[in-house]
Amino acid sequence: MNTKVHHKVKVANGDPLVLIDFLTHATKMSKSRLKVVLTRGGVWSIRRKKLRVRRATSEVRAGDIFEVYDDTKLELPDVSGVYALEDGDQYSVWFKPAGVFSQGTPYGDEGSMLRLLEKSKREVFLIHRLDRETAGIMLFAHTSKAAAMLSKQFADNEITKIYQAEVKGKIEQSIGVIDRDLGGKHALTHYQVIKRTENSTFVQIELETGRLHQARRHFEAIGHPILGDPKYGKKNKDLRGLQLVASELTVPWIFKEPKHYTLNEDLRLF
Repeated sequence: MNTKVHHKVKVANGDPLVLIDFLTHATKMSKSRLKVVLTRGGVWSIRRKKLRVRRATSEVRAGDIFEVYDDTKLELPDVSGVYALEDGDQYSVWFKPAGVFSQGTPYGDEGSMLRLLEKSKREVFLIHRLDRETAGIMLFAHTSKAAAMLSKQFADNEITKIYQAEVKGKIEQSIGVIDRDLGGKHALTHYQVIKRTENSTFVQIELETGRLHQARRHFEAIGHPILGDPKYGKKNKDLRGLQLVASELTVPWIFKEPKHYTLNEDLRLF
């Protein structure tokens, strides 16, 4: 049985003009279920921009278009492990546990890092993303000026991002570079072997570019997929989950000297 539903509906003349009443009429979903979906962030208003709408009593007008995404098996992630490395007025640095979305999906953003920070009643700008399966350090801005500067620094590779991973098999080369295009775009990954076990290698990784799933795809490409990766690689399953952690971040701006953030020892792989 398909647990996911998607409705795209348009308000016509004569339709109810309160959101919850209109959606009940247009989708035939129950009000109680729609309230859950609204709270989770699964209802979108389609105007000039596609935006989540959460208030059940919002007024609607003829011509408005809404999309409703519902997954009855959607479970909210455990966010108890989220903590701040620094929480300032202009930007903040946080630890995201594995299993937590950076910003959610069409079906909802409740329990995502972005939504957690939005609940602090301040502006929040997502500067970069981590895959849901990846634990590690994330950076957020809280003013438009800070967001513009930090985003540019990410694009210009001025912010250093260090990852730790345990990959399948033994990598013989102690220091290496993976230079392989991804999706038709240049992608460059630097790595250093930290230690080897009988069946795996621990590596420290620095991404010079920021392509989708770059580290995961690059290490699969050289025959050493990251252990526990559910998407890339073969015979690399691991009950511990994806063995990839965004362990360090260096931010050059606001400070006279670059400010370095690193995870607690118990959250690192080595």
